[in-house]
Amino acid sequence: MKFILQISALYFSFLLYVPNAYCQDTNDLDKQSWIDFRAYYVINNLWTYDGDYGLRGIISGEDWQRIHINPSVVYNLSTQTFLRGGIRLVYTNEITNSNTFEIRPWQGIRFIWPQTEYFIISQYVRLEERFTIYTQADFSDFVIRARYRIMAKTPNIRLKAIDQIFYFLTSFEFFSNLGKAIVEAFVSRTRLTFGMGYIPGKSFRIELNYIFQSSRKDSEEGIKLGVHILRVRFRYYIN
Repeated sequence: MKFILQISALYFSFLLYVPNAYCQDTNDLDKQSWIDFRAYYVINNLWTYDGDYGLRGIISGEDWQRIHINPSVVYNLSTQTFLRGGIRLVYTNEITNSNTFEIRPWQGIRFIWPQTEYFIISQYVRLEERFTIYTQADFSDFVIRARYRIMAKTPNIRLKAIDQIFYFLTSFEFFSNLGKAIVEAFVSRTRLTFGMGYIPGKSFRIELNYIFQSSRKDSEEGIKLGVHILRVRFRYYIN
């Protein structure tokens, strides 16, 4: 327990340092709010439904808002290796640019290793094929994007004083276009996440994440942004 608390303190110290260091090299700053809901359903020993749905920018009042749905499935190759696939549908409402509707088929593979008494490391590689339709214009676009994420998560920690269960996590994610780029509200490049989860019951999880994201606004040559994101994520496990 003492080791886990020390690691958690290190995480949040790093959280305070990295954004300030990075922002010295940015031309602008931005704050965003994300709300996600994720549902899990075990189909059988090999297949799991794993879909997420969310809103971005609705509460924090940016000049754009986004809604997405992302039904997906997971195939268990082993207890440590998982194939994933799905199709993400995204609608973005923008004040200054054309609204967009995106169709994003994607495929990924996730590895879990190592698993120790104090933390679990997972790595995730994903390819996305992004078809973008500009609803207020007469053209569309296409790009392939690669994503890589490494995550560390603690085991569940029961705080005896209040008899409640929590966990901590941190991750780093890198994005890269394969080929040409397209015009987007925010072109993500890296994403650093720190989070805490609360387990009120067997089938439910609530996560609060702070995310620091480096982006370019509108295009890869646009204004460089350090984006501060507060994300609330609900996870529901359907029996």
